[in-house]
Amino acid sequence: MKKIVYLAVLILTVYLGTMYKWAESAALLSAELVFPFLCIGTAWNSGRKIKAEMEGYPDTAERGEEIPVRVRIINEGRLPAVVKASVSCKYVSGNWKKCYMTGIYVPAKANKYMEFRVTAKYYGRLHMDMRKMKIYDCCGFASVWKACKKHCETAVMPKPYAVSVIVSSRTKWFPIDGESYAKDRAGEDTGEIYGVREYRGGDRMQKVHWKLSAREEKLYIREFSYPVGAAVILMLEGAEGKGRVRVMEGFMEAVVSVSIALIRRECAHYVVWKKKEEGKLHRVLIREEKDFYGFLKELLGFGNGCLETNVEEYYRYEYKNDTYATVLRIRTDLTMQVNQEESMDMKQQGMQRFFETVEIIV
Repeated sequence: MKKIVYLAVLILTVYLGTMYKWAESAALLSAELVFPFLCIGTAWNSGRKIKAEMEGYPDTAERGEEIPVRVRIINEGRLPAVVKASVSCKYVSGNWKKCYMTGIYVPAKANKYMEFRVTAKYYGRLHMDMRKMKIYDCCGFASVWKACKKHCETAVMPKPYAVSVIVSSRTKWFPIDGESYAKDRAGEDTGEIYGVREYRGGDRMQKVHWKLSAREEKLYIREFSYPVGAAVILMLEGAEGKGRVRVMEGFMEAVVSVSIALIRRECAHYVVWKKKEEGKLHRVLIREEKDFYGFLKELLGFGNGCLETNVEEYYRYEYKNDTYATVLRIRTDLTMQVNQEESMDMKQQGMQRFFETVEIIV
């Protein structure tokens, strides 16, 4: 609108000077022609003094929640400026994309905040990106673009359902042959010594370190190592055809619900998956919540149709000597299978109803 008014004034000045021989029209026209360049120069100079920082965003959110994203605009110049900026929001999995835009007046030598409220529409890793700002002169007539590479990320968490998991005696006492040993606890694996300590009442004599005890003239006990591994494998598999966004959300809910239920039963488990575009098989050992939240970042990045369909073949090839008690498969078509039993359809009754009525024995 301002440019239209300027153009109209410019034409009027030329008209008056030509038709009515207005003597001052030449000086006025010169000033009008210089005005845009003055505004562009002012905007460019302001742009050099403007900085932006993203802050105030949460690390995690629930679906449907509004995520506040604050952008602090810092004006270090001597002139006020009007700043317009946009934040582009998209999920890493590519489900959804939206752009939010706003503007703000920033006085000289001052800070002002822009606030964007982004709705967490789906589960997954929500990436919020601010790449450039548009900076106007104090009159708002001319503007320049300034690159501004700022970004942040929020994990939109799947909702876990209550799952009835029964850990069988076979799984509980299954001999684990781990590839490594825990550094924070002792175990019963005689193949590796965890440490040596002084004898305490109740210790078995079979664990006495006789050579050290004879040298030190007091009893010392050998503590054996605790093998790090799991008897249960939670295998994440794709299904034929490309899944819909809602189905992938249900898949994430199922994986999160089952994994958390196993943790609460103190049942260590491997989560195994393979993406189509990668040649690598992924395997993550989950013993406690800390391990689970590390894996969750990977899960939230899964896109539609990204998983291989028959992961067990790849697993047997890569871990030829691995033994396990139970394989629990969760597929992207929302079916679940325990070992070689019949597949269960989770979406037929609805996810919540399914987990309320089914006992999963591992």
